[in-house]
Amino acid sequence: MGTLSTTAKDQYILTESEKQQILIDWNNTAVEYPRDLCVHQLVERQAERTPSALAVQCSGQTLTYRDLNSRANQLACYLSKLGVGPDVPVGIFLDRSLNLAITLLAVLKSGGTCVPLDPQYPGERLAFMLEDAQVTVLVTDENLLGKIDRVKGHTICLGRDWNAIKRERNQIPRAEVAPEDLAYIVYTSGSTGKPRGVQLPHRGLVNHHVAATKIYGLQPSDLVLQFSSISFDISIEEIFPTWVAGGTLVFRTEDTPLAASGFLRWIGEQKITVLNLPTAYWHELVHELSEPSTASLPESLRMVIVGGEKASSTAFSSWLRVSRGKVRWVNTYGPTEASVIAPAHEPEISAPECPLPCPLAVLSPTRKSIYWIPISIQFPWARRASCTSVATAWPVVT
Repeated sequence: MGTLSTTAKDQYILTESEKQQILIDWNNTAVEYPRDLCVHQLVERQAERTPSALAVQCSGQTLTYRDLNSRANQLACYLSKLGVGPDVPVGIFLDRSLNLAITLLAVLKSGGTCVPLDPQYPGERLAFMLEDAQVTVLVTDENLLGKIDRVKGHTICLGRDWNAIKRERNQIPRAEVAPEDLAYIVYTSGSTGKPRGVQLPHRGLVNHHVAATKIYGLQPSDLVLQFSSISFDISIEEIFPTWVAGGTLVFRTEDTPLAASGFLRWIGEQKITVLNLPTAYWHELVHELSEPSTASLPESLRMVIVGGEKASSTAFSSWLRVSRGKVRWVNTYGPTEASVIAPAHEPEISAPECPLPCPLAVLSPTRKSIYWIPISIQFPWARRASCTSVATAWPVVT
């Protein structure tokens, strides 16, 4: 190990070629992206390009990009009059719906910070999140009021208050929003104790969204399913890259079947082209797909993104058999603190293993102010994301 004066950061067990691969080659991901823009501005640009295209679809109802943008403008102006501005946390307590899409975009336009609150969460957890995030403005609907504590400030019920909201002008509020301002506060699962809020600025999410649209090849013709809980960070990846690319976001509802046969039939009926699924659910789906009686993958489906943890090599082999190589498959990984995900990997069809992902564009998982020791070529991702993508603040496990 050397003399006592030798520091830990100077100790390597890799060869020079392995260090070159991990530290230099795999981190050569820098590309240009719109550093001066915020998340909502990317969506506004798309609305200008394709105003008549469908932006959102839910239970037979739709919104064009023009409608989504204009209604979000009106709600954003209404929020601004209630004191919402940069870094002001706004609780969003809504079921999957057109109103949810409008509200997410409106909060960002007003300069506020989205604090998504899943209506399926227990009341105790919701109360903690409201208090911890210091939410003073809550957007909800009358059917959900009894499921959440009242905030100390303002509560907006969209059904009740929409007549007042739609009297607002269809213009972007004069909010001085900067890329360094917060876009989201996302709460961790609480598996190590209480859930803790991760603060995500616009700059990291803009980087993520632009990189994700390129990696997944998102197009205006895509219909992307919003599958995960609205309180999970992956919902951000389902929603905003879809809009940045000009595609259509399709919300699943509480009635959407989750058992393999029913789910596959449903996504076929909806003509879904892109799925973004938790690894555990994908494992179950692959297992059921392997059964002879289960419906096959719909013709519309072109890509499945699997994230959250390493996928099983056995499941991946089964997937290759049932998909017959016709559906792209990408494995992603990353803590919320890295602006949703950091690495992504699309293995070769002939790959016997499903390796851990590699860094996204712009994301360089090393940081000069942080010392770490790469211990194996098999675990190169165990490092920090770049300053571009890390959260402004994140929980420290004690």
